[in-house]
Amino acid sequence: MNLKLILKNEFISGRTTFDWFWLFIGCSIQFLACIYGYITNSLNNDIISIVCAFSGIFGMVFVAQGKISTYIFFNIQTITYMIIVYKNKLWGEFFENIFYFFTQFPGIYIWYKNYKQRKETKSIEISAKKLNKIGWIITSFYLIIGTFILTIILNKTNDSLPFIDAVSTIPAFSAQMLLIFGYKEQWIHWLIINFTSAIMFLILKNWMMFAMFVFWTLNCIYGWFKWNDSVNYKKWETIK
Repeated sequence: MNLKLILKNEFISGRTTFDWFWLFIGCSIQFLACIYGYITNSLNNDIISIVCAFSGIFGMVFVAQGKISTYIFFNIQTITYMIIVYKNKLWGEFFENIFYFFTQFPGIYIWYKNYKQRKETKSIEISAKKLNKIGWIITSFYLIIGTFILTIILNKTNDSLPFIDAVSTIPAFSAQMLLIFGYKEQWIHWLIINFTSAIMFLILKNWMMFAMFVFWTLNCIYGWFKWNDSVNYKKWETIK
């Protein structure tokens, strides 16, 4: 497969008009946040937040579409986001993103091994799976107990927002693993993370990050339906 065909399969093939429109909406929200920050003089030439926000938009939309190129954007987003949360003393978020960074590499390998092609659209993407009842019980138990324990730990540090930080951190580990192994239930965990993170950055008045997480929250609904469609879609062929 030549480079031109690879790029076409990754960035163009299989996307509907709504898929392109959704990416446009995400970028537009970030542009508006950037303009607002400039007008109110609250942006402070924060190029790191701008890079983090726009790479995050592309990464999140592409992961909803099951495209492996999401890992390119998320590596950029993860590194820049670590700088932002370190400056704001959000230690749960900081160590969570160290986990993101290192797990993205095996994630690329696992996604590559499970990359398939839809016979009708010729779009190359990951074929999603769904959790069974035991999986639901294990992940639910983890979320409740983990959040309780991490809140206690963060209360003993100088964390700026210990409870919100815990609520946005604990689901991150399960969400990332569900993402790597291709389970659609990841979107429920991302919804918890993104909603609480939006509140966190609203409190901190970082408008670029607030706008990014607002869109990410909405994207969880989009991603759920896209991956649910992938679970129910049977006409796949393995890419050799």
